[in-house]
Amino acid sequence: MFLKIHDCITEQNCQSGSVCTPYCGAGDGFERLCCNRDVIKEIQFPQPYILPPKVMMIALTKYDAWNGKNQHIHVSADYVGRYGAKIRFRSWDNAVLHEACASWLVFGEPFLFVYVYNLEQ
Repeated sequence: MFLKIHDCITEQNCQSGSVCTPYCGAGDGFERLCCNRDVIKEIQFPQPYILPPKVMMIALTKYDAWNGKNQHIHVSADYVGRYGAKIRFRSWDNAVLHEACASWLVFGEPFLFVYVYNLEQ
């Protein structure tokens, strides 16, 4: 028997998408409800990886906040696994966050395919 291993570098190595917080505001007490928000959004990768990806980039693409307060926001990946990730949007102090969106890009190791050839036939 003969084993041959091929690296299969495909679009499955690099995947991307976007995620948004739920909108907060428009009503009595919106300043209290939308202040100091801590929102975790789960995303699912279109194609799962064999191992959890080691590289994930996140970019803030939308920031809707009340202009009467200071602006603070932190966007991070709290967890990255084989099937998806958890993106955290956090504001603090007196920042009123109505909505925020982020784009994400994840890169994982290439898939390995093993072909087995039977040379005895």
